[in-house]
Amino acid sequence: MHRRATFALLALAFGSAAAPALAQRAIDLVVPFAPGGNTDMVARLLAERLAPKLGVPVIVDNKPGGGALIASTHVARAAPDGHTLLLTTVAHAVTPALRKTMPYDSQADFTPLYVATRSPQLLLASNAIPAVNLKEMLALMRAHPGKYSFGSSGTGSALHLAGELLRQQAGVDIRHVPYRGTGQSINDVIAGHIDFIIDPVGTSVQFAKSGRVKALGITSPKRSPLLPDVPTFAESGLPGFEAYTWAAVLAPKGLPLETAQRLNRALEEVMNEPAVQARLAASGTEAITHMTLPEASAFLQEETRRWGAVIRKAGVAPE
Repeated sequence: MHRRATFALLALAFGSAAAPALAQRAIDLVVPFAPGGNTDMVARLLAERLAPKLGVPVIVDNKPGGGALIASTHVARAAPDGHTLLLTTVAHAVTPALRKTMPYDSQADFTPLYVATRSPQLLLASNAIPAVNLKEMLALMRAHPGKYSFGSSGTGSALHLAGELLRQQAGVDIRHVPYRGTGQSINDVIAGHIDFIIDPVGTSVQFAKSGRVKALGITSPKRSPLLPDVPTFAESGLPGFEAYTWAAVLAPKGLPLETAQRLNRALEEVMNEPAVQARLAASGTEAITHMTLPEASAFLQEETRRWGAVIRKAGVAPE
């Protein structure tokens, strides 16, 4: 009886009469970035926890390059059978506005399954800045247009766009200095070569706690338990300001509804595991514990619209 129940569950998961053969194949969870980063950490955590729930191995497949285009194109062209999935980030939402041509349609060529995590960002300022909180920093920016500069991990990155959102919502004139990655930009804030960066909590909290920079604000609606003394942007005079890095799981278009629903349920079960939540929280990342298929689709559409509007207003020219 137990074997028959297991067989029925696998058939439901992969939505066809051929499900037993498919169920013996591993699932590739494709990641657009190299191993070692926060997105890769989330992918490996998901792979570890999903495998026993789905009854098949889940293998992380890192395909970095092209601003996430290589990995996303690979998944967009894969068979919609549930065995090739994409763990993507905010790059998926911003790329369409940053490129004149795309090898895929970021909306039509994918089946959004679940938005698994989100991580707020910190504004880290140089200790040379005469401000002790974000309100004072904003006052300095407004009093000295064009004087203050912010760094990012590159033009069009989530960190650059968070700075552009600050520019637009706060009405300040600030200069953008792009870097290749965040490491040098943080070092230059510490050295006082640039004035601030906006960086995910997971990578920036160590610098904030070290005292080598000043954490002046966080981009989430609530303060972070990792830095309870750091006010939110909303508390600092920018109501409604929110900016996150996030991780979402997508499949190719045409995925059978039954398969999509099974994968969605499995992902929700993983994100409700206390051990998973604790591991993510340690890096300042929030586990999203409920997300329907329509909600996942609506989230990606809204992020694409929102960041596209920021990009166009900022005048970032598509490549």
